[in-house]
Amino acid sequence: RVQLDESAAVRAADAAAAEVAADRKAGERGAAELEAQLADAKAEAEASLESALRRLKERVKAEMETRLREVRAEYAERLDSEKRRIQDEHDAELRLREAELQAGADARNSGASQARGDTHTSVARSAE
Repeated sequence: RVQLDESAAVRAADAAAAEVAADRKAGERGAAELEAQLADAKAEAEASLESALRRLKERVKAEMETRLREVRAEYAERLDSEKRRIQDEHDAELRLREAELQAGADARNSGASQARGDTHTSVARSAE
């Protein structure tokens, strides 16, 4: 009977040890599954982050290109405005110079006419 009790105790101990071993293996499998899930989640998070960074870069690039076009358009507009202002000033200077030259020419012509008239008058007086 003692031997049977010992035998039952050994079987119970073996069963308990087997149960502990099974629990340990199940725990190891569970840990391995959790590690795999963690690795998957980490990979997914990294992929999501990379995707978000790529979209951010694309958006920043598009915004910078838009701003660059705006600045170029503003610069071109200012440049055209400055060119028009300079051309207008140049045209005004040319018109002023032409007016001065015309006035000088008119004065010379008027003086020449006056001189011709004086000469004509003096010739007429001499003829009298």
